[in-house]
Amino acid sequence: MGRKTVGKWSVYEKNVLNNGKILCYHDKKWKGMSNMKIRKTIINEQSSQQNVYIYENKKEQYIVVAIPYLEWSMQVTYDDLANIESRLHHSLRRVLDEQYVRSLAVKLAQWMREM
Repeated sequence: MGRKTVGKWSVYEKNVLNNGKILCYHDKKWKGMSNMKIRKTIINEQSSQQNVYIYENKKEQYIVVAIPYLEWSMQVTYDDLANIESRLHHSLRRVLDEQYVRSLAVKLAQWMREM
């Protein structure tokens, strides 16, 4: 199970609770994050369905998307949502073969806009 660090939060894939909350470790405490959506997708031919975690912080106006299978995450402000597909495409190219990047970027952008 992978660990992702986004800002001050450490998210472990194994810490998903049955009610959809994610347990995150911060300041030596475990905290539940209820604004987290979990989606499933096939990343490439070698992977089975993988979890995609999307967290929205409405107060600070940003969204974080993380894919532990790729050891990848990205934080986007509400202002950046207009250009989200190109930002996702650019970032995903670093961790994924080009042939899979476009379809995944489109899917992630759609899910992020739904938040």
